[in-house]
Amino acid sequence: MHGPRSGPYPGQPTTEPRSPYGTYLFTGETAQRIVEDLHRDNCGLTAAFECDGTLTFTWDATYRDEPGAERVTPDAQGRYAIGGLWPWDNWPETGGPTPQP
Repeated sequence: MHGPRSGPYPGQPTTEPRSPYGTYLFTGETAQRIVEDLHRDNCGLTAAFECDGTLTFTWDATYRDEPGAERVTPDAQGRYAIGGLWPWDNWPETGGPTPQP
């Protein structure tokens, strides 16, 4: 999967069929890469890990109509369910992104 302008990020879809705004499971390492890329993007959406491992996404009115936040707690395997904050591109193992329907 490919996020705002970065990636690719290896992730597992939580539902089928895959959707650009779907939720995908990411390892803690991949979630950290997403956080770092968001900060470089300077798009009004940021994220940070809390001491307990929770990942909090925060956005301002330049990103969406109203400021807000979303908390993501890792599952029992330490994976983060991230989705709905920007469209994902599907990156097959053979190369770049494929167009989404």
